[in-house]
Amino acid sequence: MYNLLEYLKTIFLISSLATIGIYGLIKVKRELSLLRYAFLLLMSVSCQNNTKQNEINSQEKGGTEARILLNDIWVLHKISDDAFDKTTKKHPQLEFNIAENKFYGNDGCNRILGGLDQLTNTELVFGAIAGTRMRCPEMGAVNKYLGLLKKVKHYSISNLELSLQDADKNVLLVYQKAD
Repeated sequence: MYNLLEYLKTIFLISSLATIGIYGLIKVKRELSLLRYAFLLLMSVSCQNNTKQNEINSQEKGGTEARILLNDIWVLHKISDDAFDKTTKKHPQLEFNIAENKFYGNDGCNRILGGLDQLTNTELVFGAIAGTRMRCPEMGAVNKYLGLLKKVKHYSISNLELSLQDADKNVLLVYQKAD
């Protein structure tokens, strides 16, 4: 910050000594533009350093926020306590984009997407789920899966597994992090 103040003093000294005229005005304008860019660059570097320090502090206090870890692609592993049959062509999966507060994926047959009505480090509520409407041989399984997604109120992440839970924290769906 001290160097920036010295630079400002020098710019203003040079601009005050510049001769009056078009050349002097252009030079002052160019130097002030450079000063603005230098200031924005300095602020950007400062903000990045603060962000990195906050991440370091978060990791020292017990790890990364759960909602940050959620921001990934997850493949269905279990429905309630039953292992999911992985012999089907398409595996249900979800991809979370927390920056946009949205999710994308498929239900084992159709592409799905929607918004997240609520997202904290422990709570997750899906908004309206939109998707394609292809007819599939296992429509009963697809409908069950979509019904379970609508019941989700909580989540937890542990050992590269995402557990989606209902309001009573009963496990509905378990996903594994995609490689």
